[in-house]
Amino acid sequence: MKYKTVLILYFLVCQPGCNQSGESQDQGPIKLISSSPIQENVSISVFNVFSSNNRYYAERDSSGNIFLEIPRIKAGIAHLQVPGISTKLYIMPYDTIHIALQSNNGQRFFHFTGNNDAQYNFFHELSSLELSRPTFSDNIKEYKALCDEFYNTQKRFVREYAHTYEVSNHFIDDINTELLYEWLNWLIIPVRNKKITLEEIPVNYFPDTIAIDDFNNDKLLNSKAFTLAFHYYIGNYFTKSTTYFQANELHKHINLINKKLTGNTYEYALMSAIKIFNNNLLPENIKPLQFIIEKHRNKINHEEFVKVINDIERKLRLSYAKLPDSLSNINLASLSGKNVKLGDLLKANKGTIVVLDIWASWCYWCFYDMEKAEDFKNDLVRHENVKWVYLSIDKHKDINKWKKLSKEKKELGLSENQYLIDENHLSVFSAFFDIDSGIPKYIIFNSKGDLVLPNGPRPTNNELFKKAIKQIKL
Repeated sequence: MKYKTVLILYFLVCQPGCNQSGESQDQGPIKLISSSPIQENVSISVFNVFSSNNRYYAERDSSGNIFLEIPRIKAGIAHLQVPGISTKLYIMPYDTIHIALQSNNGQRFFHFTGNNDAQYNFFHELSSLELSRPTFSDNIKEYKALCDEFYNTQKRFVREYAHTYEVSNHFIDDINTELLYEWLNWLIIPVRNKKITLEEIPVNYFPDTIAIDDFNNDKLLNSKAFTLAFHYYIGNYFTKSTTYFQANELHKHINLINKKLTGNTYEYALMSAIKIFNNNLLPENIKPLQFIIEKHRNKINHEEFVKVINDIERKLRLSYAKLPDSLSNINLASLSGKNVKLGDLLKANKGTIVVLDIWASWCYWCFYDMEKAEDFKNDLVRHENVKWVYLSIDKHKDINKWKKLSKEKKELGLSENQYLIDENHLSVFSAFFDIDSGIPKYIIFNSKGDLVLPNGPRPTNNELFKKAIKQIKL
């Protein structure tokens, strides 16, 4: 089948600059310089499963021009961001990229110049097609046709672009790989979102020869689209799982990983399976997860993956424990300006299950969760003896924005039980609860004031969150 052929080509053909092991040797520095002042904060994120430091922030000179240098990087797709604007950018080591913010018909966008400007500007040109992303309603065959049309239109654009502009073969291969795995991701989404079961999927919906062996490829781990497909297909297709929060499902995933994967891909899959299960952790699964980590610890050797496993294990040991004094003494400021220590706040709510909702005024997904789960949270508060407490990680310079948004969003409950973490204590709080890994985050205490889930499930998953609350009440 043609899709299988495409997959094999990408897996087996070594890119230019590869050594015999298939790893790219083309690594080096890259610079980004603005050709005119940019007032907003500029950052670039580079997907890398082997590093926890994937975001870099630009510096600004006295004229407002920005400068950013990444000391060592491979060719690939990055994301360049200023508030309100995010664009993909294909970067190559040893390049100096000049960036400018431009506007057309009220739409602001990045424009790039440099030695490989056709490659830098590819994604902006691709966006000019104004393609509508596939949306599943209730007809899986129509959805498949939308996915195929979306994918094939982008492939045609790549061919035409490569014919019109001077771009490298490496660029063409990387872009086509990204588009391929994005297409596979679109196909699996209705199953992943439980809109349809695998048994209801028609014949020939998925590439008919796709196998887990196709994902056993170390050199594609620097592709975000690939790793997403990797998780989705192991989690929903090859194991035929429907949930991430049962211990037997985790065993099923790990057994498949042990049998089919090797090298860095194996270590990444093992670490990720444990991490995803931990992110959907129920109290009843704390001990089973500790057992699984102990059993497989010696199979994970990469430094960054070991850090992830160690951090998960550290958090599991915190379950059903009192907060240390360093956390209990953290100062919180209410909207009215009154200060309270975190430990005193928990003591005042003994007899109630307390959920600490960690958010910030700039966090899109925080507000998404608040709005999506509003009725569900209100039901928990009324009927399950739950107290919802909001803790903002906004910096002191943004205190007015925090107060303003809290009042504007009072219908979401932000005008009550709302506190700002003292900036002097924020680093301690962030390190303990791994806030840098992302927010929103939900930290759940039982009615005795003991920490049960330092990384609770998101309330947008009503079923999982309610299971957690029910088990905590036992």
